Amino acid sequence: MDTTAKDEVIILAGGLGTRLQSISGDTPKCLMPVNGQPFLHYLVQHLRSCGFRHFVFALSESQISLRSFLEQYEKEYKLSEPSVSFSYSIENTPLGTGGALLQALQFCNNEQVLAVNGDSIVLANPFAALQVHLRRQATCTLLATYMQNADRYGLVHFDQQHRLLSFTEKKTGSIGYVNAGVYWLNKTALQNTSFPLSFSWEQSFLQASAFHANICIYPVTGYFIDIGIPEDYARAQQDFTQQYMLQPGKGWTLFLDRDGVINIEKENDYIHSWDEFHFYDDAISSIAALSKIFDRIVIVTNQKGVGKGVTKWEDLQDIHRKMEQTIEAGGGKIDAIYFCPDLEDSSPNRKPNAGMAYQAKADFPSIQFHRSVIVGNNLSDMYFGRNAGMHTVFLRTTQPELEIPGGLADMEIDSLHHLIQAWIPGASC
Repeated sequence: MDTTAKDEVIILAGGLGTRLQSISGDTPKCLMPVNGQPFLHYLVQHLRSCGFRHFVFALSESQISLRSFLEQYEKEYKLSEPSVSFSYSIENTPLGTGGALLQALQFCNNEQVLAVNGDSIVLANPFAALQVHLRRQATCTLLATYMQNADRYGLVHFDQQHRLLSFTEKKTGSIGYVNAGVYWLNKTALQNTSFPLSFSWEQSFLQASAFHANICIYPVTGYFIDIGIPEDYARAQQDFTQQYMLQPGKGWTLFLDRDGVINIEKENDYIHSWDEFHFYDDAISSIAALSKIFDRIVIVTNQKGVGKGVTKWEDLQDIHRKMEQTIEAGGGKIDAIYFCPDLEDSSPNRKPNAGMAYQAKADFPSIQFHRSVIVGNNLSDMYFGRNAGMHTVFLRTTQPELEIPGGLADMEIDSLHHLIQAWIPGASC
């Protein structure tokens, strides 16, 4: 099998789920229905949108129903995407999370492999963390997510160099970073380390090795949920419908930043003319697909170059007119474009301030900010969205390794096309 670092992911799905058994019975946690779909469906969709194609499921021998579901699920996926493949790492005897991970690594061809828990999800693209993982030559890089209410989790502590310092036990009133259950693993380094046949990955490796193993921590933002207890399983039912596993549709508005989202950003300069405006390869087709999802699409862009006088107002109008025409010729639509030429950051219309959002609402009174999404490649776009009460998607086109403050972005993604894959089931690459 010809695979790359973006192809392979291990999903740990062999847990017993004792804390959820009061409502799950014999149903595996990852197959518990969330708004008519197994939880695992959403997890696979998210990973697929990130670029993964080879899924290795770590299962216990007794999980016959889960294995049967996955085999049928793989057949359905292959109808729309033949490159997707599933492999199964079966525990004949209990191996614990650590033993299950080491066994599953034998089914992977890559040197660096992602591993995730099958009963949790964090809407963050993991590839910024991979760059740190590779640069540090880490044995393991753990993704940590910020939580205002971390009572049921132990906290993860790390320094500015991403080095793991310690874990704090569960404590009432905890606020901070927690283990998101997502790891980049160095296959060779782990296979060359002596481990017992059965062991806990979290306790026997991560916590026990905090001071001497080469373990990195990478903080991510974005929605996170672990359905391991009844309260959070119930929360998932509401969350996945209304906001976080975004399936926007009727009544929703999409706000797009321009440079670095639709077109290639000009480093340390402005786009002065149409000749300098270059669409990303996936932009026109992606906007066409997004136009079928959203009621309206609005562009909001800071244009300081106009305020400085280095970009002419009539040239900006020409750029926007031709941009709209090209998008419309490709099957998409732009309902309005708002730009702010103001030089002062205090300007109410300059992002991160939300003035352009309110301009749009004045022109389109049916806009509801809680049913709106901003997609941008800068923190100012994320704060713009938060200031207006929108959902936020951070596009890592120009800042692939930027650390985003906890809770600022609901989702991180590599490109507009990957966003389409996340929002339209069955969308191909």
